[in-house]
Amino acid sequence: AANEELGMDEEALEEYGKSHELEERHLPTLEGLSRLYEARDEHERAFVILQQISEEYAGDLEPDKLARLYVRQGEIKQAAGERRAAQDLYGRALDSSPSDTIALSKMIDVLKQAEDWEQMVEYQTRLAYASTDLTEQLKLLVDNGDVYSEKLGQVEAATEAYKAALVI
Repeated sequence: AANEELGMDEEALEEYGKSHELEERHLPTLEGLSRLYEARDEHERAFVILQQISEEYAGDLEPDKLARLYVRQGEIKQAAGERRAAQDLYGRALDSSPSDTIALSKMIDVLKQAEDWEQMVEYQTRLAYASTDLTEQLKLLVDNGDVYSEKLGQVEAATEAYKAALVI
């Protein structure tokens, strides 16, 4: 861990590797390995470690920490072009922590890529109400109105979204 903090990735990887050989389930070791693999662009190896953590420690982790693990896994899958897997992982993150703004943002991104406008609006509404930034809330709700109008052709829903934005 000290070598990781000092930016000595090779040495840190060796330390974590030895520790992992001794105790395969040691959480700090697994977390360190995943960080180093991500930093070295070894995303699939990082994914495997993150998956191990989320499976073995799901019941022991705080909901926001578990959500963070799922988000990191989703980011790896999304970067690899595996949109459905990423969407599933972001969904798991939101099951763990329903108002997690990072997970909501990631879910919105993947739904935009899929052009799944109805679901995107649903998650964007959740993000608007989870956000503490009034400007962001306004932007998201106005964008919902635009999506209803331009992408879905739902004038009444667009009007309601614009009205919701006015209330902010």
